[in-house]
Amino acid sequence: MRRLVAALAAALLLLAACTGTREPRPPTLLLVGTAPGGAPRLLLVEDVTETAPPGQPRLVVVPGGARALAAPAVAIDFEDRGLERPAAWVLTRAVANQGGAPAVTAYLQRFLVADVDPADPTAFAEDAAARVTLTSPGGGGVLDGLSLTSPTTCPAALQVDREGAFAVVLDDPSRCGSGDHPELWLVPLGGGTPQALQGTNEVAPLAAYLDQRPDDQVVYFLVEAIDQTHVYARRLAEAGSERLAGVSLPARAGDLRAAAGAGDRLLALTDDELLAVDLTAPGPAVRTATRDGAAALAADPTGASPEVLVLDGSAIAFHEDVEDGERDTAPHPALAATIDPLTRFAYAVYEGRLVILDLLTGGDTDSSFQARLEPLPEVVLPPGAPGSLPGADTAPVTVIGWVRAAAPPEP
Repeated sequence: MRRLVAALAAALLLLAACTGTREPRPPTLLLVGTAPGGAPRLLLVEDVTETAPPGQPRLVVVPGGARALAAPAVAIDFEDRGLERPAAWVLTRAVANQGGAPAVTAYLQRFLVADVDPADPTAFAEDAAARVTLTSPGGGGVLDGLSLTSPTTCPAALQVDREGAFAVVLDDPSRCGSGDHPELWLVPLGGGTPQALQGTNEVAPLAAYLDQRPDDQVVYFLVEAIDQTHVYARRLAEAGSERLAGVSLPARAGDLRAAAGAGDRLLALTDDELLAVDLTAPGPAVRTATRDGAAALAADPTGASPEVLVLDGSAIAFHEDVEDGERDTAPHPALAATIDPLTRFAYAVYEGRLVILDLLTGGDTDSSFQARLEPLPEVVLPPGAPGSLPGADTAPVTVIGWVRAAAPPEP
């Protein structure tokens, strides 16, 4: 609760910085994973809602704002992700067919994203010295040779700590066409040997949640059980992980589609149900019905914005909070989404388009959930893996995240 109040107070202070009777909306920039012409890029998109004439696009690609990626982007996270977000870490991965077996190359790439001026986006740049090779066909990555269960390393999800010193990387060989077990690795970003977060029990093939609380950063992750899924925790300042007593998800790990953190809550998704547990106190999980065929979810990691988005191939479901069973729906397919807790807008990405979601219009019986489709032909998405690899995930991959642009000069 203290972290929630602090985040909201910071947001109100930012919104109070105005020059007239109407408070200006802080400039928002989006980072979107694309691959036009097969060339992976991190694309910078500006929300120009405050200045766009009526009927004109509200999202525009920033001229000169595309940055090369070593491979297609499959995950993104931010240092100090609450409000400042000085740097973004992008997990990039390419999969090739090498004699009928997957050959995977994956990196962690760091991009400076603080105070970027959309008129001159030179501050948006890769910190090339920070790049980490996770795996390569030649075996030169920091994760190569560490797995006890699989010859295939397939990095699939990412969380980073507040200072950018550690990353938590999910290695899920099934995404690249191998049937071996997943593992979770704590990777020192400044050099050193990665550590397995769980060496005894089988972890779920889902993203971990690294809570970036200033006083005690904690990694939460899921471990398979017979008829439920246990929650484990690892404090970055300590060695070893432990199961949280009395905190579990009422579904088998194999039935979970996605997981994410939101402040003191851990969220998970089955194909028709949204689950939530309180990480600070034992108790039963909240269970809320959602759309059939649910595939992914998005939430504000600070917990300041309570809304949850559930995504699938045909629509976006809006839950006012984790207990809202009377969801609203926007008829737009989406692969990934991000929630800006300050502006209370969310953004979802799909092939050739972004969708702007006004969170303040949802969850009220007197209003409808407002969603605006913005065509962007520059958003060309790469596949996850070649279709010739049996069992590999060939669905398009992308990432999206928000950052705050440099403050415009006062008039």
